[in-house]
Amino acid sequence: PKDGWLGTSFIADNGHRRRPYIDAVFGNARALDREGTRYISQGGRLATFWEANGALKAALLDEGVPADKLVRGITADSFRSLYRGL
Repeated sequence: PKDGWLGTSFIADNGHRRRPYIDAVFGNARALDREGTRYISQGGRLATFWEANGALKAALLDEGVPADKLVRGITADSFRSLYRGL
């Protein structure tokens, strides 16, 4: 979630990278969904891209998506819906 490449810190403001990242995820959502459980979650278990990607959740929060919409997690379909609302 604290991915320095996307976030803002005392050292650097990389917020300009968030939207292109989110756009790229949207453009590849179907392929990412087809990958299945090949990613490692923050708990160290196999998970889908959507379950394992804390950086995406943080980027969505920073782009204005309300936290209550991310509490249950993200799926490819819910991400598409959130993306269209940005």
